[in-house]
Amino acid sequence: MAMRIDLNADLAESFGRWELGDDDALLDVVTSANVACGCHAGDPSVIARACARAAARGVATGAQVAYRDLAGFGRRFIDHEEQAAAVVAAVVRYDPALPAVLHDAEEIAARCARLATRGEIVAVDGTVVPVRAASICVHGDTPGAVGVARAVRTALTEAGATLAPFAPGADG
Repeated sequence: MAMRIDLNADLAESFGRWELGDDDALLDVVTSANVACGCHAGDPSVIARACARAAARGVATGAQVAYRDLAGFGRRFIDHEEQAAAVVAAVVRYDPALPAVLHDAEEIAARCARLATRGEIVAVDGTVVPVRAASICVHGDTPGAVGVARAVRTALTEAGATLAPFAPGADG
């Protein structure tokens, strides 16, 4: 049971001469792009360039907004530091040995193909978790993001998934 799924990436996170990620290469792979804005790293010229290049490739765009926190990459909520401490404390209480983010492109691609074809993922403890996903996101600032995105696209295509931008209410 293959499904329609969006393959998207977070991008436009460079600022001035400081470059983060390979936006152009990702735009050749994804169906939609979450463009950094609203204080999330990207400067106006980087944001405009990413939007123009996405439009030229037929890649849908959306906003990846963040708090007013340039030094913290838009990820720190300035007003409520205790929220972050509460989340960390809850995770540590639940399981202090929780694994890190996956980095192996082939493993990620296989998991995404299973998600698209069977509507499930396998947790690190082996539990099969049913998931109905409409979109898969590759973070543009992840080392090897372009390779991961290419592997995921290939695996999804080979599994029979239809790749298309996220559309609320669309079958999938």
